[in-house]
Formats: sequence, C-alpha cells, structure tokens
Amino acid sequence: MAQRLGSYLGRRVAAVMATKGEQWWQATLEVEFGGIGEAAYRLHELSLARGAARNATAAADALGLARAFHRRAFLEPLQQGRDGLRNLHANTHIPTLVAAARGAEVDGGDGGDGGDGGEGGGRRAAALLTSALNAYCLLQLGYAYAGR
Repeated sequence: MAQRLGSYLGRRVAAVMATKGEQWWQATLEVEFGGIGEAAYRLHELSLARGAARNATAAADALGLARAFHRRAFLEPLQQGRDGLRNLHANTHIPTLVAAARGAEVDGGDGGDGGDGGEGGGRRAAALLTSALNAYCLLQLGYAYAGR
C-alpha cells in the first residue's frame, strides 16, 4: 500500500511540475511540508530492498518524489556556505536537512542502491551533504542556546 501511495504521489507531483513548471513548484515549497522528502527516500530504499520489477518502478517514483522536495532557496545558500538560517522556524526546516542527508546517502551510492552513481549522482550527493553539514555547523556555532 505504501508503495502504491508513493508511486501515485511521485507521478502526481511530476505531472504538476511538468504542467506548472519548476519555478512554480519551488514557490509551493515555501510552505511547511514536513518530512515527506525523507519519507520518500526511505520508501525508495525499502522498495529496492524488496526486489521485483514492480518494486523498481515504485522505487523510481519514490526517488523522483524525494528529489522534488529539494527546496533550492533553502539548500543552495547552505551549500555555498552562506548562513540563511536566521529567522527560520526549526520545525519547518530541519526535516528538509534530514532529507538532504538521506538524499546524499542514496545519491552517493554506486548505483546499486538506486542512486545515480557516477558523476551526476555524486555531484547531487555532494551538494546535499554539503548543505546538511554546513547547516549543522552553523546551528552548532551560532544558534545553539541550550547548555550555554
């Protein structure tokens, strides 16, 4: 059931993005969307682990869904080492960072785990990991209030 739902959502989001465009989709990501990116990455991994051609399709749909929730306006400044965290709500943005870290694991693979492997997957994985690590460092150095 989860695979069918993931496939439906993946295809639906891809269709909306094809119709409305990437810029429109990125604008919709300005609202809180929770942990759907990480959930889709996990569904991708679970689908691959189950094998079978039907599961490969579900895995590809889930991977597309996860990647659709890469909020560029938030992740790209972090990737470039810029602090874009000020005045942002943690509950809205931490799930995006968790998904970025999960995406780095998936896309950084050798291809056997469903990542692109090779150059494209490696670049995407490096960008996602850099965003997540830079955010972690920024949070530790300038935003941690407990324990001081």
